[in-house]
Parts: sequence; C-alpha cells; structure tokens
Amino acid sequence: MNLAVFYPDLVARGGSQRYAIETVRAFKNNGHNVQLYTFTFNKEICYPELTQNIEIIYLYSTNKMLTAFGEAKNRFSKFYAFLKLLGPAALLQHWKNEYLAKKLVLVIKYYEFRHSFRYDALYIHETGDNSLARLLNVPKKYLYCYDTPDKMREWEDYNLKTKFFYRAFSQLTRKYFRKNDYVSMFDKIFVLDEVMKQRVSEFYGVMPHKIYGGINTSIFQPTKNYYIQERFSLPRDSVILSCVSRFMPYRRIHDAIEAVIRIGLQNVFLYINAPPEDRYYYDLINTTYITHLFPRGNIIIQTEPFVNDKELAAIYQSSNIFIFPNENQTWGNAVLEAMSCGCCSVVSDGCGIKEIIRSGENGFIYPCGNINELKNILSSLIDDLPKARFVGIKAAEYIKNNFSWEKWYDNHIQEFEIAH
Repeated sequence: MNLAVFYPDLVARGGSQRYAIETVRAFKNNGHNVQLYTFTFNKEICYPELTQNIEIIYLYSTNKMLTAFGEAKNRFSKFYAFLKLLGPAALLQHWKNEYLAKKLVLVIKYYEFRHSFRYDALYIHETGDNSLARLLNVPKKYLYCYDTPDKMREWEDYNLKTKFFYRAFSQLTRKYFRKNDYVSMFDKIFVLDEVMKQRVSEFYGVMPHKIYGGINTSIFQPTKNYYIQERFSLPRDSVILSCVSRFMPYRRIHDAIEAVIRIGLQNVFLYINAPPEDRYYYDLINTTYITHLFPRGNIIIQTEPFVNDKELAAIYQSSNIFIFPNENQTWGNAVLEAMSCGCCSVVSDGCGIKEIIRSGENGFIYPCGNINELKNILSSLIDDLPKARFVGIKAAEYIKNNFSWEKWYDNHIQEFEIAH
C-alpha cells in the first residue's frame, strides 16, 4: 500500500504527534510505502529518536516549539483576544491552513511524479479543517480526529471574561466550518475514546470508529529509579507526585498545585514538566504560587522538554503518583505512559482515557475541578504508599496486555478498505 500520512505541525512532543509518527513507523515496518507530510517540522524536538528512519516531508523547518502563527498569538495576545471577540480569528486560521494545504498538495504531487507511483490513501491526523482532503485526489481518505474544531476554539477562549460574542460567532459560523471540514470526503473517521466518539458524532453527524492507542512497553516499564530525587537533590524517601503536561488553562495544572499545597507535607513534592505554550497562564501560575516554588517550596516546575522517551519514562518511574487534572481532554497519552511505568495515576473525569481506568484497581478517578476530592485521594495514597505501588503494578500489567503499536497497526489494517 502507498500511504500518505499528514499532521499539521510537528514542532513539539505531544500525544497526537506521536500517534502520527508511530502510524508511519508501523506501516513502514510491515512493508508499506508510507511518507509523513507536515506544514512545519522541528526535527530536534519532535521525537528525533522516532523519526530518524522514516521519511518526513515538510514545507518549513523550525527550531522552536511553536509555529509562527502560534508565536504571533502569544506575542500579540491582547490583539488576538480582540480578534476572537469580534470573530475573525477562527477564519484567519482557516485561511492560513487553506493556503498551506495548497502548497503541500503541489509537494505531494511532485513526490508521486518523481517516484512514479500514486498514493492509495491519505490519512490525516489532528487538524481543525481538512482542506488537504478536498484538494488532494486519492482513492481513499481517512481522518484520525483527536479534537473537533469547536473543541480547539473552546480551549482558546477559556480565559475570556465573557463568552457571549464567542458563542454568537460560533452559532453563525458553525455551519460554515462543518461545511469546510469536508467530513463527507472521508471514507472513515477514527477516534481514541468514547468521549470523542460522541463529540464527533454530534459535530460532524457521522459515527466514527474507535481505535485505542499504543505504547512501547520495552521503554515504559515498571522499574523503580530516583531520577527526580537525584536531579533536584531531594531525599530518596521523598514522595514524588508528577504531572507531565503543557501550560494551557484546560490542563488545570493549578488544581494539582492547590491539592499539594493543601496536603502541606514537607516530604511531598510536585514535579511539573510542561512547556509554557500559553504564556499568560504560565506567568499567572508562577506569580500566584511564587512562595511555593522550589527551592523555597515543594512545587518543582521544569519547562525545558525531556530529551527522549527514556528520560520521560524515568520521570514516571521515579514518581509515586501521577496526576492528570485536565478537562475537556481527548484521551491523555501521558496517563498510558505513567500506567505502563507502574506509576499510580489519579485522573480527572474530564479525560477520555478515564474509560480504561477501574478506580481503585488500576488507577483513580476524581471529579474534574474538585480540588478537595483530589487532595483526599492523594492524601490517602501518600499515607499508604504500598497500596499506590500495588495499583501501579496492576496498571502496568493491564497496559502491557492490552496496548501496543502492533495492535494499533492490526486494527487499522482491518478498518482500511483497500488492498494491503
């Protein structure tokens, strides 16, 4: 099979980026001709250990973790907020994607011409509008939908004092965006969890197919180490709570911080590894909790990205408990990684991945935004660390038996309606 996989911007280490890359790796390892296309590529940051042996074709390269558009939104945040209130921001982003898609189509067609073949299928991962599907003529088209366009705009509007104008604009443009998402052009749409399955059904009016994600259990495995303790010169018997995330309001990192502050134990540390994608939210966290930040306090914030999966696994393996407080969150691959490393995970019910957790058996679920309930769960686990370890080991066994990139590939082959 000749397969073109597309992801809009490969500039950071994120769950959806990994899935696009692992899809290419899985199909390549099974003998298919597959290339990964993107608008912007950061080869130093976006999983360099995974991309070395696959072909990635891009319009622009960067050494930054944000695209030029993303940097402009941060730099001119007040002006961008004004555009959101008036309505044009979403349209500007749509027109930008349309322009880039037209350029990429020419690149794809030239690649086909130069190598004397035609693609059997286009597989789009994670995009707000699917102009590429309309512009590129291939026999089969598939979409892996991590987030619907309206959901991404909800994330951006989290900090607005009033959503009246946003809601009014959304109603006026909802039909426009549904029309221009070209969902009817896809043979099948895939999602990771039941929450997104329902959301896609409501937004697009079609019922998607669910395919669970995968993980490399040879790297993410339940071995104990003291990576965080040694890096920050903490006593080995310190209790480490970790949160691998991004500084964006819907990630609700402030909930985890508040819960740990309320616990108030000197030997309990919260380690947060998250790039400051939303500079306003990141600065707000630092200003609000300045007296609690390490080394004065017990909240450790690290913004530089981890080097590779081995370092990421070491973060989970040196943690007693992993916290995932997100709301309106599709899936949550960090939870899968933490569970695979034998780290007891405490997850909000605002995350799609909650459906694989049996609370009290292989993890814990709490009501999203309920800081007292989160604090109570954490306190009980800190008081009984053997129980937390037991739950973590059960989680690792469950992940090893049910999630792999081989199963990811097999499920796709069963769903793809083309000769293999």
